[in-house]
Amino acid sequence: MKSDDQKLLGAVVFAAVAFLLLVGVTGPSCGGSSRAAAQSPAAVSALTPTIALARTGVRESGTRAHLRDDMAAIHAVVSFLGEHIYRSDYLTAIMRATNRAPVRADAPRPWITQLMPSSGRPELFPGHLRWQGRHGLWWRRTYRHARDILRGDIEHRCRMPGAIDDVPAVPHAWGSEHDSIVFRRDHPDAIELDCGQTCTLERDGSVRQTADGMPRCNHFFSLPRYERRFGPS
Repeated sequence: MKSDDQKLLGAVVFAAVAFLLLVGVTGPSCGGSSRAAAQSPAAVSALTPTIALARTGVRESGTRAHLRDDMAAIHAVVSFLGEHIYRSDYLTAIMRATNRAPVRADAPRPWITQLMPSSGRPELFPGHLRWQGRHGLWWRRTYRHARDILRGDIEHRCRMPGAIDDVPAVPHAWGSEHDSIVFRRDHPDAIELDCGQTCTLERDGSVRQTADGMPRCNHFFSLPRYERRFGPS
């Protein structure tokens, strides 16, 4: 029988991977499926924690991820998992927590695996979307945002719901609206945290909906048993 920690890790990975398939900038690839499926060894070897976090932010929130609070909260989850659960370095932890999403060219939106600090237009970026002065600009800001998070200049905003003080609460898992329904069912003791602005917004400020009418939001959770076991990080 699986331990509670094993079940939690499975739920975290499932939620992260499923969320990656639901949100962000979408559109047909400029290249064929054979190119998309190929994973460049050079791209993998060039990966750094900053690039990995920035690409994860784009998968989760689109190229304008710098405008949301998801990345800092995801960084907190990955840091927690790496230190206490995986017992690994940061880059290994983010690759495990997202099922290697930063380098998985066979996943939707394969152009994300080609995003680099140079800000050059990814070869597989959708042809109908403007890169120069738009998505390219947003990517540069998102990359800088990830860099500032890793430097410690930007901290996550996760707090217990209704908290009147400024004591942060460490997030242990995250997922989309759909995944959160499953996560709450499997972990009834989980506490959903307030981590700031983690939804995709329309121009009028309303929350964008999925095709089946669910809010396009990211949810972050704290597990009381982890708080008891590891204490606040």
